[in-house]
Amino acid sequence: MDRHVNLALYRRRRYTPRMRTLRPTRLSDDSNRKDYTVHQDGEAIGRIYEDPAASRPELRWFWSITVLFPERSRVKTDGRTATFEEAKAQFAECWRRVADRG
Repeated sequence: MDRHVNLALYRRRRYTPRMRTLRPTRLSDDSNRKDYTVHQDGEAIGRIYEDPAASRPELRWFWSITVLFPERSRVKTDGRTATFEEAKAQFAECWRRVADRG
């Protein structure tokens, strides 16, 4: 999988969250597993999945930005949350910061 995304492209046009989509990863034989690849403009940019074995409920959902970008200073690229909605919101906020810096 190509992990490089042209972030200059995202900087030149206005950031539009509606262009982001979630697709099941299908990495597991378990069809009920909640595991998604995050795409923007057809490019895979991250992943969000449920970790049912998490030690605490507030750590149940994991999200990460999986593309390489030139400047990482002060931009969080992964995290854990209690809910799927929180994971999506944190991912979106951090991705906006990455795209703005690109």
